Amino acid sequence: MSIGRHRSINEDAVLDAARDCVLAVGWKRTTLTDVARRAGVSRMSIYRKWNDMRRLMSDVMTREWTSLPGIEELLGTEGHHPARAPRELATELLAITDSLRENSLFAKVMDVDPEIMLTYIIQRRGRTQNWGIAVFERMIRHGQAAGTLRDGDAAARAHTILLLCQSWLVSAPIMAGPPSLESLRAEQIDLLTRYLAPSGAPTA
Repeated sequence: MSIGRHRSINEDAVLDAARDCVLAVGWKRTTLTDVARRAGVSRMSIYRKWNDMRRLMSDVMTREWTSLPGIEELLGTEGHHPARAPRELATELLAITDSLRENSLFAKVMDVDPEIMLTYIIQRRGRTQNWGIAVFERMIRHGQAAGTLRDGDAAARAHTILLLCQSWLVSAPIMAGPPSLESLRAEQIDLLTRYLAPSGAPTA
Protein backbone atom coordinates (compact mmCIF):
# COMPACT_ATOMS: atom_id res chain seq x y z
CA MET A 1 0.00 0.00 0.00
CA SER A 2 1.34 3.40 -0.94
CA ILE A 3 2.02 5.69 2.00
CA GLY A 4 1.30 8.67 -0.25
CA ARG A 5 -2.33 7.66 -0.64
CA HIS A 6 -3.02 8.63 2.97
CA ARG A 7 -0.86 11.72 3.13
CA SER A 8 -2.83 14.69 4.42
CA ILE A 9 -3.24 17.68 2.15
CA ASN A 10 -2.90 21.36 2.89
CA GLU A 11 -6.57 22.39 2.83
CA ASP A 12 -5.79 26.10 2.62
CA ALA A 13 -3.62 25.45 -0.44
CA VAL A 14 -6.51 23.61 -2.08
CA LEU A 15 -8.92 26.44 -1.22
CA ASP A 16 -6.41 28.93 -2.63
CA ALA A 17 -6.15 26.89 -5.82
CA ALA A 18 -9.93 26.66 -6.15
CA ARG A 19 -10.23 30.41 -5.63
CA ASP A 20 -7.64 31.08 -8.32
CA CYS A 21 -9.41 28.74 -10.76
CA VAL A 22 -12.76 30.42 -10.19
CA LEU A 23 -11.24 33.87 -10.63
CA ALA A 24 -9.69 32.69 -13.89
CA VAL A 25 -12.62 30.91 -15.58
CA GLY A 26 -15.63 30.93 -13.25
CA TRP A 27 -17.18 28.26 -11.05
CA LYS A 28 -19.07 26.27 -13.73
CA ARG A 29 -15.94 25.89 -15.87
CA THR A 30 -13.75 24.78 -12.94
CA THR A 31 -13.38 21.07 -12.18
CA LEU A 32 -11.90 19.27 -9.21
CA THR A 33 -9.20 18.03 -11.57
CA ASP A 34 -8.30 21.64 -12.40
CA VAL A 35 -8.06 22.45 -8.70
CA ALA A 36 -5.94 19.39 -7.96
CA ARG A 37 -3.56 20.27 -10.78
CA ARG A 38 -3.20 23.86 -9.61
CA ALA A 39 -2.76 22.80 -5.97
CA GLY A 40 -0.19 20.17 -6.90
CA VAL A 41 -2.05 17.28 -5.27
CA SER A 42 -3.70 14.16 -6.60
CA ARG A 43 -7.28 14.19 -7.80
CA MET A 44 -8.19 11.47 -5.28
CA SER A 45 -6.81 13.63 -2.46
CA ILE A 46 -9.33 16.28 -3.44
CA TYR A 47 -12.18 13.76 -3.76
CA ARG A 48 -11.61 12.39 -0.27
CA LYS A 49 -12.35 15.83 1.21
CA TRP A 50 -14.68 17.37 -1.40
CA ASN A 51 -16.66 15.09 -3.68
CA ASP A 52 -17.91 17.89 -5.94
CA MET A 53 -17.19 21.51 -6.81
CA ARG A 54 -20.25 22.79 -4.96
CA ARG A 55 -18.91 21.51 -1.64
CA LEU A 56 -15.46 22.87 -2.36
CA MET A 57 -16.85 26.23 -3.47
CA SER A 58 -18.91 26.42 -0.29
CA ASP A 59 -15.72 26.15 1.77
CA VAL A 60 -13.95 28.70 -0.44
CA MET A 61 -16.77 31.23 -0.01
CA THR A 62 -17.12 30.64 3.73
CA ARG A 63 -13.42 31.31 4.26
CA GLU A 64 -13.50 34.36 1.99
CA TRP A 65 -16.62 36.01 3.39
CA THR A 66 -15.73 35.48 7.08
CA SER A 67 -12.32 37.14 6.69
CA LEU A 68 -13.39 40.37 5.00
CA PRO A 69 -11.81 43.70 6.03
CA GLY A 70 -13.53 44.99 9.16
CA ILE A 71 -14.69 41.59 10.41
CA GLU A 72 -12.04 41.32 13.14
CA GLU A 73 -12.85 44.80 14.41
CA LEU A 74 -16.55 43.98 14.39
CA LEU A 75 -16.01 40.79 16.38
CA GLY A 76 -13.61 42.27 18.90
CA THR A 77 -11.15 40.14 20.82
CA GLU A 78 -12.16 36.83 22.36
CA GLY A 79 -14.47 37.41 25.31
CA HIS A 80 -14.70 41.14 24.66
CA HIS A 81 -17.18 42.68 22.24
CA PRO A 82 -17.13 46.47 22.46
CA ALA A 83 -20.58 48.04 22.90
CA ARG A 84 -20.79 50.41 19.94
CA ALA A 85 -23.19 53.28 19.53
CA PRO A 86 -25.99 52.47 17.05
CA ARG A 87 -24.71 54.74 14.27
CA GLU A 88 -21.15 53.44 14.62
CA LEU A 89 -22.38 49.85 14.42
CA ALA A 90 -24.66 50.62 11.46
CA THR A 91 -21.80 52.29 9.59
CA GLU A 92 -19.49 49.32 10.21
CA LEU A 93 -22.10 46.82 9.04
CA LEU A 94 -22.67 48.68 5.77
CA ALA A 95 -18.92 49.07 5.23
CA ILE A 96 -18.39 45.32 5.58
CA THR A 97 -21.29 44.68 3.20
CA ASP A 98 -19.70 47.06 0.69
CA SER A 99 -16.37 45.27 1.03
CA LEU A 100 -18.08 41.97 0.19
CA ARG A 101 -19.63 43.44 -2.96
CA GLU A 102 -16.22 44.76 -3.99
CA ASN A 103 -14.45 41.47 -3.22
CA SER A 104 -12.92 40.03 -6.39
CA LEU A 105 -14.26 36.51 -5.82
CA PHE A 106 -17.79 37.74 -5.08
CA ALA A 107 -17.70 40.02 -8.12
CA LYS A 108 -16.55 37.15 -10.36
CA VAL A 109 -19.28 34.81 -9.12
CA MET A 110 -21.97 37.47 -9.55
CA ASP A 111 -20.72 38.29 -13.03
CA VAL A 112 -20.24 34.76 -14.39
CA ASP A 113 -22.16 32.34 -12.14
CA PRO A 114 -24.82 34.35 -10.28
CA GLU A 115 -26.99 31.26 -9.77
CA ILE A 116 -24.59 30.00 -7.12
CA MET A 117 -25.47 33.06 -5.01
CA LEU A 118 -29.16 32.85 -5.88
CA THR A 119 -29.27 29.53 -4.02
CA TYR A 120 -28.52 31.36 -0.77
CA ILE A 121 -31.13 34.06 -1.43
CA ILE A 122 -34.22 32.10 -2.45
CA GLN A 123 -33.62 28.45 -1.45
CA ARG A 124 -31.62 28.03 1.73
CA ARG A 125 -29.26 29.78 4.10
CA GLY A 126 -25.57 29.07 3.87
CA ARG A 127 -22.95 28.72 6.59
CA THR A 128 -21.80 32.31 6.20
CA GLN A 129 -25.35 33.60 6.69
CA ASN A 130 -25.80 31.47 9.80
CA TRP A 131 -22.42 32.65 11.06
CA GLY A 132 -23.44 36.28 10.46
CA ILE A 133 -26.73 35.83 12.30
CA ALA A 134 -24.88 34.35 15.29
CA VAL A 135 -22.38 37.24 15.29
CA PHE A 136 -25.13 39.87 15.04
CA GLU A 137 -27.14 38.26 17.83
CA ARG A 138 -24.12 38.14 20.12
CA MET A 139 -23.34 41.79 19.44
CA ILE A 140 -26.96 42.83 19.97
CA ARG A 141 -27.15 41.03 23.31
CA HIS A 142 -23.91 42.67 24.40
CA GLY A 143 -25.18 46.11 23.36
CA GLN A 144 -28.51 45.55 25.10
CA ALA A 145 -26.71 44.56 28.31
CA ALA A 146 -24.60 47.73 28.06
CA GLY A 147 -27.64 49.89 27.32
CA THR A 148 -26.38 51.07 23.92
CA LEU A 149 -28.88 49.09 21.81
CA ARG A 150 -32.66 48.77 21.98
CA ASP A 151 -34.13 45.95 24.05
CA GLY A 152 -36.10 43.19 22.37
CA ASP A 153 -35.74 39.84 20.65
CA ALA A 154 -32.04 39.70 19.78
CA ALA A 155 -32.44 36.70 17.47
CA ALA A 156 -35.19 38.38 15.43
CA ARG A 157 -33.12 41.59 15.26
CA ALA A 158 -30.09 39.63 14.02
CA HIS A 159 -32.14 38.01 11.24
CA THR A 160 -33.61 41.37 10.28
CA ILE A 161 -30.18 43.00 10.06
CA LEU A 162 -28.96 40.18 7.83
CA LEU A 163 -31.96 40.70 5.54
CA LEU A 164 -31.22 44.41 5.29
CA CYS A 165 -27.51 43.87 4.61
CA GLN A 166 -28.27 41.13 2.08
CA SER A 167 -30.60 43.44 0.19
CA TRP A 168 -27.99 46.20 0.24
CA LEU A 169 -25.33 43.77 -0.98
CA VAL A 170 -27.27 42.51 -3.98
CA SER A 171 -29.55 45.37 -5.02
CA ALA A 172 -27.85 48.64 -4.08
CA PRO A 173 -25.99 49.12 -7.41
CA ILE A 174 -29.17 48.78 -9.51
CA MET A 175 -31.10 51.17 -7.25
CA ALA A 176 -28.57 53.99 -7.52
CA GLY A 177 -29.12 56.27 -10.34
CA PRO A 178 -30.11 59.05 -8.98
CA PRO A 179 -30.19 59.02 -6.07
CA SER A 180 -26.48 58.32 -5.76
CA LEU A 181 -25.12 55.23 -4.04
CA GLU A 182 -23.69 57.49 -1.33
CA SER A 183 -27.14 58.99 -0.70
CA LEU A 184 -28.67 55.53 -0.47
CA ARG A 185 -25.91 54.41 1.89
CA ALA A 186 -26.62 57.35 4.19
CA GLU A 187 -30.32 56.42 4.23
CA GLN A 188 -29.50 52.78 5.00
CA ILE A 189 -27.22 53.80 7.86
CA ASP A 190 -29.93 56.09 9.22
CA LEU A 191 -32.50 53.27 8.96
CA LEU A 192 -30.23 50.80 10.80
CA THR A 193 -29.31 53.40 13.41
CA ARG A 194 -32.93 54.15 14.25
CA TYR A 195 -33.72 50.44 14.36
CA LEU A 196 -30.88 49.73 16.81
CA ALA A 197 -31.09 52.82 19.02
CA PRO A 198 -32.81 52.65 22.42
CA SER A 199 -36.15 54.42 22.61
CA GLY A 200 -35.67 58.16 23.06
CA ALA A 201 -31.95 58.06 22.34
CA PRO A 202 -30.50 60.60 19.87
CA THR A 203 -29.64 59.05 16.48
CA ALA A 204 -27.65 61.85 14.88
